[in-house]
Amino acid sequence: MNQVRTKPKIILIPGMHRSGTSLTAQLVATWGAWMGDDLMKPDQYNKEGYWEYMPLVYFHNQIFDDTNNTWFSPVDLPDTSVLLGKYGKAARELVNEMDLAGKIWCWKDPRMFALLDFWCEILHDREIIYIIPIRNPISIAVSILKRDYIPYWVSINLWEESISKIFGFIKPSYKLILADYDNLVAEPGVQIAKFFKQLNEASGENKPSKTLDKMKDILKPELDNMAPGFNIDLSPQHDELYEACRSGKIPEGFFNDKHYEWLRKNSLRFYKDIFFSGYRHLFAQLFYSDERKQFSEAKSVIINVEWRTGVLSFKLPEFINSTLLRFDPLNHYCHGKILSIHFLRNNTPIDLSFRLYSDDYSEQTHEYFSQTKDPQVFIEITSKEDLSYDEVIIELKYLEKGADIIPYFLENQRKKTEEI
Repeated sequence: MNQVRTKPKIILIPGMHRSGTSLTAQLVATWGAWMGDDLMKPDQYNKEGYWEYMPLVYFHNQIFDDTNNTWFSPVDLPDTSVLLGKYGKAARELVNEMDLAGKIWCWKDPRMFALLDFWCEILHDREIIYIIPIRNPISIAVSILKRDYIPYWVSINLWEESISKIFGFIKPSYKLILADYDNLVAEPGVQIAKFFKQLNEASGENKPSKTLDKMKDILKPELDNMAPGFNIDLSPQHDELYEACRSGKIPEGFFNDKHYEWLRKNSLRFYKDIFFSGYRHLFAQLFYSDERKQFSEAKSVIINVEWRTGVLSFKLPEFINSTLLRFDPLNHYCHGKILSIHFLRNNTPIDLSFRLYSDDYSEQTHEYFSQTKDPQVFIEITSKEDLSYDEVIIELKYLEKGADIIPYFLENQRKKTEEI
């Protein structure tokens, strides 16, 4: 009678970038898990290696590229059913390749936290051990800032996004091991022995004590918590979340606030747009409406924007009597203040009353703060007399443009969060 061959157990290490995922993977590899035969090469940021299986890295690259996501903004992935339809076959082939080793194997890629539902479907009939590295988010943010020059606030938002995905996915019945980086560094002997025991128990294997000795040799004295050289404080909510992660018990309902989730995800989308768009050719545009009060590129005037404070003179190709104009202050994110608007006829100022309105416009301060790359301010002329004019002069002050708007975006996000 043929014996049914049992498929190997699997260890998955999803977790926030720079949270100790590579160190955790190295410990797991030293313990005895198969990591694959084509691993990412070490570099100056991970001299001991990343321990990432390159076919898996390429596979995740493909998904992220196809869906316009990035490792620092993985918030727009399609539904799992869509991913399974397009990438399911390739994913199963990767799993089959790892199974050929005939022993317990491990995958580590920090981006996996965004694809846990996908991999859960692929591996639905397998025994999986999840190992979640936990690290102080301030240390994570500093490490990412040093490596990638990504702002602190982006890393904190990404850390929170990863935690919400991971602990929203994990069920009480799952085999889970927490790898606390800060504890590992503080008391390596005790913590590695604890980790070694947890791996043995979760896998059902009984590795010898000499394996534990090899694992203890991995921790180097230069490993530290990368405490920042400047003052950074976690918010009370983030501090509470970090401590909850260390215990493995996230308070029920902690991530239920959909508005706060919207703010977190949109801040990551915002940075992605800024990151890829950079400082493009900047211009302002004035649209004048037709008799149906509709706008088109054909009925518009464009002016290049170079200075923080400027007088934009939109010379129209003909005399018009449109009562509705649309002013696009910039073809990018911007924060600015309208100082004055004048209408001219044959180079002579005419007195026309008007009102401004926009979702991003404040009537009290005449400031607009755009959270899209297509800011729009509408100018409605309310005068009843002769409206014929051929020039509109808008004086405004660009407080910040493009990537420089980030601090204002953060302040706006903070205010909205406080309102919640």
